[in-house]
Amino acid sequence: MADNPSSTYFLFAFDEVLDLLSSPKVKVILGDAASGVDVSTLCAYLGAPYSGPYQQDVTEFLHYLLHRVETTTDAGAFQAWNAILQGETSTTITCSTCNAATARTEYFVILNVSTPLAWSPGFRAESFLQLLNQDYFSQERLRFETQFECLSDQCRGCYRDAKKTTSVLILPSMLICSLSRFDAALNKINTPVSIDEELIFRHDGVVTYDLAAFIVHIGGRKDSGHYKAYVKKKRTQPAAEVMAAEQFPTHQRGHLWFEFDDAEVTERSQGSIRALLEPTKPSDETPYVFFYARRPA
Repeated sequence: MADNPSSTYFLFAFDEVLDLLSSPKVKVILGDAASGVDVSTLCAYLGAPYSGPYQQDVTEFLHYLLHRVETTTDAGAFQAWNAILQGETSTTITCSTCNAATARTEYFVILNVSTPLAWSPGFRAESFLQLLNQDYFSQERLRFETQFECLSDQCRGCYRDAKKTTSVLILPSMLICSLSRFDAALNKINTPVSIDEELIFRHDGVVTYDLAAFIVHIGGRKDSGHYKAYVKKKRTQPAAEVMAAEQFPTHQRGHLWFEFDDAEVTERSQGSIRALLEPTKPSDETPYVFFYARRPA
């Protein structure tokens, strides 16, 4: 670990935040959890532009936080982080002319998923899992303006039609995803997307992820508005009382949701959470970043 004061305090604060998120006293997090983090002090240790007074994009800030963790920890600690957050994909592009295949592997920490631009009233919102599969795990035809430059001996650098296939090599313990909610002019794309509370992948068997937390952006532009976070906690009441909630799927029972709105922490009903995750029309209050926890096999 780097021994300068800013790095030390940053890591201390980051660790404290993680402790608070896992605290059973989440309802009284500000008064009873006795955190040693001072927000103004933490902000002073953040680099530009995050140390300033202006609002920044949460996904960019998340990338910055993870980079700070990477650059302020020793190799062993960083490897531990990677074991939790980092996944790996393999992408193969096959030329349609000569059948030469080019493969590459890529590491990821956050998967950015495209948001549909079009939506018509009366039509059901596309599911997040469907969009995720379209962007990362389905075969794509490369043609016209997306043709592939084939460097084989036969094609010699000519642009050719091709097939692009992506497969998962490593799925992380914590899968972080974000929707591309803003256009080049920083305006919000508020197309409704139905967010799955459960993601299922076919990877060396069946791998299931459960939604553990998500962040909502409220507003019409990337450089303005307000953020709220929603975090799921395990219930403590008897199992019989939990299972009585038959209106919810099995994987949604046995937990509570809490809303973090600046200094206010409030328990939210499953119904209100479902209204956020399953919108029926465009809204300026849009789920944006998602944290999925891998379910034990």
